[in-house]
Amino acid sequence: MIRERAFVEISLVERPSRTPVRRTVIGGVVLTLALAAVTGLPHSAAPAAADPVCENADDPVHSLGFVANMDPGNDLAAALALAGQFDRIERAVFCLTNIERAKAGVPALKWNEGLRNSAADFAGHAQSRQWWTDGADFHNDPDLPGIPVTIQLLRRVKSYNPCNRFIFDPLGVNRWSENAYAGWGSNDSTTARAAVTWWMNSPGHQANLLDRQVTELGVGVRSGAARPGLDNVDPAGIFVQQFVACG
Repeated sequence: MIRERAFVEISLVERPSRTPVRRTVIGGVVLTLALAAVTGLPHSAAPAAADPVCENADDPVHSLGFVANMDPGNDLAAALALAGQFDRIERAVFCLTNIERAKAGVPALKWNEGLRNSAADFAGHAQSRQWWTDGADFHNDPDLPGIPVTIQLLRRVKSYNPCNRFIFDPLGVNRWSENAYAGWGSNDSTTARAAVTWWMNSPGHQANLLDRQVTELGVGVRSGAARPGLDNVDPAGIFVQQFVACG
């Protein structure tokens, strides 16, 4: 079981258009995060034809302001519409992930609501804090100085007790990983399909996504950008996947 003594190794891998990729090895688990603008997407990340299996896979992530303009003056309706948008796109990421796993002969993942809440929290924090700049460590929350990235990630993944099914459940998290993606500026770069396609074209992200030793997944999606200077860009979306094995 992986504990806090796990080692961490961080390296920066060059990508087209200076897209930074972080690869973190924790006790043998590769954890990879990337930040990609529409100009930083690999050519192969262009959206494919609509997949009839995964609904909403090609829906872009829009802001609250965009949604509110559809029904001016109705704040409750706008808030509900925004939450519904996030849920649909999160489910599309989950669906596309299991399609890729099926293609690779890897067992499907189960949806984990606790992990979804944790991933959504982290996506929202990245949007509000906006530290995902070129060369930054996207795992390393600047509001937690002095706390090793390994510990931050473990606390984040365990924050909603994803392996506890009932009171006094002895199961704990014994394997975990995290992928993240941010796109902005065009519909094509801010969809579930864009995120999953990008991850599948990045070896570290793909290893997390196709890891046969993890069993559960939560997906969090939030609108906005994780780097400064893009507050008014729409569409813009932040996507986070968190994987665990319980035992």
